[in-house]
Amino acid sequence: EPRPIPAPPAPGPDLGSGPDATRAEAPSMSSVRHSSRRAGWITVAGIAGACVVSIGGLIGIAAVVFGG
Repeated sequence: EPRPIPAPPAPGPDLGSGPDATRAEAPSMSSVRHSSRRAGWITVAGIAGACVVSIGGLIGIAAVVFGG
């Protein structure tokens, strides 16, 4: 036989809405969208640069090994 469902808890006390937000406007800060897009492009450029360096290294090793 299933056990009975317990009664829901009583609602908490009403604390009101509290004071208004005090955060100041910061127009000099870039948006999250722009900063994350910039970070993404920097990451892509870093990966592309690492690929170029590794391909150059492989070509250099191949030139030393097969070039004599």
